[in-house]
Amino acid sequence: MPANNRQINPMGRRRFISASAASVAGALLSDSAVSRARVPGANDRINIGVIGCGNRAAYLLESMAGFHNEENFTVSAVCDVWKINREARIGQITEQFGAKPKVFKRYTDMLESPEVDAVMVTTSDLGHSTILAAACRAGKDAFCEKPMAMTVGEASEAVAAVRTNGRVVQIGTQRRSDPIYMGGAQLVQAGKLGKVCVVELKWNDAGPRWERQYGNVHAGDIDWEGYQMHLPARAFDARRFRCWHLYGDYSIGVVGLLGAHHTDLLHWYMDEQWPESVTATGATLTWPNREHYDTIHASFKYPGGFLVHYETRFGNSSMRAEAMFYGTAGVLDTKTWKITGEGRVLPERLEPGNRQYPTSAFAMHEGQGQGAGIEVQPDPAGMDHMLNWVQCLRTRKDPNATVEHGFSHSLAAIMAHRAADIGRRVSYDPVAREIREG
Repeated sequence: MPANNRQINPMGRRRFISASAASVAGALLSDSAVSRARVPGANDRINIGVIGCGNRAAYLLESMAGFHNEENFTVSAVCDVWKINREARIGQITEQFGAKPKVFKRYTDMLESPEVDAVMVTTSDLGHSTILAAACRAGKDAFCEKPMAMTVGEASEAVAAVRTNGRVVQIGTQRRSDPIYMGGAQLVQAGKLGKVCVVELKWNDAGPRWERQYGNVHAGDIDWEGYQMHLPARAFDARRFRCWHLYGDYSIGVVGLLGAHHTDLLHWYMDEQWPESVTATGATLTWPNREHYDTIHASFKYPGGFLVHYETRFGNSSMRAEAMFYGTAGVLDTKTWKITGEGRVLPERLEPGNRQYPTSAFAMHEGQGQGAGIEVQPDPAGMDHMLNWVQCLRTRKDPNATVEHGFSHSLAAIMAHRAADIGRRVSYDPVAREIREG
């Protein structure tokens, strides 16, 4: 049986979220976007542009360089507001892809170029959904880093832009292409855990994460106005530029920056779209001089009938990054990738005459052996996340991490931080597309 005894329906999620965004679709559909879009043929070389040339782009390009000849694509253009980033990626692309890319200082200019078929959006979080939607309206396919959006409105706009313009979009939650995570999904959805009642998600660290040096950041090297995008005008600030993760203008906070991987995993394994409600508590306990919490606990209630606890702390890295799924038949631990019978409901406990529950800590563990367990096997269909996207540019199929998945993980992060900020429970109204208190 599937997770929590509910029938898995992959298409249902897309139809439901797309329907919730339909009211904004008309404003997003360009009168000529579809006609301007070039669909690459089997022998056509695909030209990819990079918007945002920092460390994340460097990592992804390193991966893509290993299969660009086989898949017949190249990275032909770069865009970044910072001269240092642009020059670094120009050098990397020239070396790894064999030709110097064209340089754009504004992403809008790149999107107007007929020489670019698809773009990678690897900017600060502020730019993700805005640039993604603009790319789709310009007839470009896209890869967009997570979290996909910082507001519910932006997330809805991105979904509508992708679907109304018929674009192929991959979101940067790469676990959906990872063989071992795919194998875990199959077991959970096959009911190997029984009825899942609780999920624990942790992403911890020990250190002032994202507190970067910024001595090499100079106003003359940066298009500060372009970096601020739609934000109110503000004087140049080197720390805000280099340490953008720490500020509310440029990111949701840690549940988006880190937790998006976990909440996306949760939604995937449990076939869920978004939380029913969230409560959360957050604080800056270890590393001051940041707008975002360095410690947060969030509790999610899901329509499928289970609870989720999420935790991030930067004062101690014990249990660094893991997910635990607790069901009536056992536990899945993503550190060991094993399903054990630990804590399962024993058959004799279901008999009315045997419903006696121990009170001592020792007795509570008696008779609840783990059994042989099940080792998660990697799914051979797994592959590099960027390879999955590139191949879908030709087949025109949805990649593994769709824009709807991006909507879902963005919403979960937005709700968690909203609940922590106001100190109250929040819920989501999918009809009005609003987060509400209470």
